[in-house]
Amino acid sequence: MKIDPQIVEAAILNKNMCLDSIYEYINNIAGFGVRGMCFPSSFVNISNLRRFIEEASYKYDFEIIGVVGYPNGDTSAGSKLTEISDLCGFAGTLDIVLNPIYIQSEMWQFVRGEMIEMFVSTNANIRWIIETPTLTDGQIVAVSQLILETGGGIKTA
Repeated sequence: MKIDPQIVEAAILNKNMCLDSIYEYINNIAGFGVRGMCFPSSFVNISNLRRFIEEASYKYDFEIIGVVGYPNGDTSAGSKLTEISDLCGFAGTLDIVLNPIYIQSEMWQFVRGEMIEMFVSTNANIRWIIETPTLTDGQIVAVSQLILETGGGIKTA
């Protein structure tokens, strides 16, 4: 079976890599014609890396996607807002990990509040990441309904 690379997104979220490995990975993966590449907000603060990613995105025509709250989503709303601020002007789409503790505890007012706070803080497209393997069917339905009401897309673990 042949996979169309334009439906594939790559991610470079491994925190145990040196800059040379990151540059090499981006060049190797981008050459396949992927639709997008996901990066953590920390990459924005390294000016040479940020410039390299931006230039590679133009050269290879991939979307830059920022990841917020990765990997667990259990960081504070303030921490996530800082990441969103860092990614502003860099990533056109943000994948934001929703707080699994709020979801598993069915604290829907907290989930909704976090979503609204994040949603109004950026012009980027948002996709909410929900850790479906840890959730019941009812929790998946409830959080999906909140996403449909609030806006943005759904991305699952």
